[in-house]
Amino acid sequence: MRLGSLLTLSITMLTIAVPGALSAQQGPPLAVQGQQDLSFGELLGGLATRVSPNDAGRNAQLRIRGARDQTIEISFDLPAEMSRPEGGSIPLLFGAADAQFSASGGTGDRIPFDPNTPWTITLTQQGWSWIFLGGTVQPPPQAPLGTYSATITLTLSDLGS
Repeated sequence: MRLGSLLTLSITMLTIAVPGALSAQQGPPLAVQGQQDLSFGELLGGLATRVSPNDAGRNAQLRIRGARDQTIEISFDLPAEMSRPEGGSIPLLFGAADAQFSASGGTGDRIPFDPNTPWTITLTQQGWSWIFLGGTVQPPPQAPLGTYSATITLTLSDLGS
């Protein structure tokens, strides 16, 4: 049985000000932009499908911007399932290596991290960096046909310089 699915990506941003950190910060304010949704494509009931964070055609891609030497915390609110308006759900899993950070957006400098736990990094450059996210969907054998979706929320917290 083929199922249609798309995991849609919703971005929210929270900036936590550390006293003195924002007034002393040189450079652009903390920002995030969703560039591509995480997409599992057509699924077969009973067959798990994994999208790697390295899969440029299906991974979620987000750009984040901050100041050079700014320390930020990256955290996700990850759904446990995708659902469809008519009812029915499909379980989702996000593993310890399903997220990657890249200062350049390329493949040579990616740092894997666990999207299930908050992760702290100091930005090494001013301007845009990238986050790539993959995951696994596990449709049950008799899942109803349809388009399934879920929302992923990314929170960036400014921890100062």
